[in-house]
Amino acid sequence: MPYLSGETPQNGDAVKNRKGEVGTVTWVQLNYPSTPGHDAIAVKFDNGLAVGVAMADEYTLIKRK
Repeated sequence: MPYLSGETPQNGDAVKNRKGEVGTVTWVQLNYPSTPGHDAIAVKFDNGLAVGVAMADEYTLIKRK
Protein backbone atom coordinates (compact mmCIF):
# COMPACT_ATOMS: atom_id res chain seq x y z
CA MET A 1 0.00 0.00 0.00
CA PRO A 2 1.28 3.46 -0.82
CA TYR A 3 1.21 6.57 1.38
CA LEU A 4 -2.14 7.68 2.81
CA SER A 5 -2.16 10.30 0.06
CA GLY A 6 -1.88 7.56 -2.61
CA GLU A 7 1.63 8.00 -4.01
CA THR A 8 4.27 5.26 -4.17
CA PRO A 9 7.13 5.91 -1.70
CA GLN A 10 10.55 7.04 -2.93
CA ASN A 11 13.84 7.75 -1.16
CA GLY A 12 14.15 11.42 -0.28
CA ASP A 13 10.41 12.07 0.00
CA ALA A 14 9.36 14.55 2.66
CA VAL A 15 6.55 12.95 4.68
CA LYS A 16 4.54 13.51 7.83
CA ASN A 17 3.01 11.01 10.21
CA ARG A 18 -0.42 11.19 11.82
CA LYS A 19 1.01 13.24 14.69
CA GLY A 20 2.17 15.86 12.17
CA GLU A 21 5.88 15.11 12.63
CA VAL A 22 7.86 15.79 9.44
CA GLY A 23 10.76 13.72 8.17
CA THR A 24 12.62 12.34 5.15
CA VAL A 25 12.33 8.82 3.75
CA THR A 26 15.74 7.12 3.92
CA TRP A 27 14.81 3.59 2.78
CA VAL A 28 12.00 2.03 0.73
CA GLN A 29 10.92 -1.59 0.22
CA LEU A 30 7.95 -1.91 -2.09
CA ASN A 31 5.67 -4.88 -1.38
CA TYR A 32 7.46 -5.66 1.89
CA PRO A 33 7.86 -9.46 2.16
CA SER A 34 6.55 -9.87 5.72
CA THR A 35 3.43 -7.80 4.94
CA PRO A 36 2.54 -8.56 1.30
CA GLY A 37 0.80 -5.72 -0.50
CA HIS A 38 2.26 -3.09 1.82
CA ASP A 39 5.19 -0.78 1.15
CA ALA A 40 7.69 -0.28 3.99
CA ILE A 41 9.80 2.81 4.64
CA ALA A 42 12.33 4.17 7.13
CA VAL A 43 12.06 7.82 8.12
CA LYS A 44 14.48 10.25 9.73
CA PHE A 45 12.50 13.02 11.41
CA ASP A 46 13.56 16.66 11.40
CA ASN A 47 14.07 16.46 15.19
CA GLY A 48 16.79 13.80 14.67
CA LEU A 49 14.79 10.72 15.66
CA ALA A 50 14.54 7.83 13.23
CA VAL A 51 11.98 5.10 12.58
CA GLY A 52 13.29 1.62 11.76
CA VAL A 53 10.68 0.06 9.50
CA ALA A 54 7.18 1.50 9.19
CA MET A 55 4.33 0.95 6.79
CA ALA A 56 4.10 3.71 4.17
CA ASP A 57 0.34 3.97 4.64
CA GLU A 58 0.99 5.53 8.07
CA TYR A 59 2.48 8.61 6.32
CA THR A 60 1.38 11.37 3.96
CA LEU A 61 3.60 12.71 1.20
CA ILE A 62 4.46 16.39 1.59
CA LYS A 63 7.00 16.87 -1.20
CA ARG A 64 9.08 14.84 -3.67
CA LYS A 65 12.83 15.38 -3.68
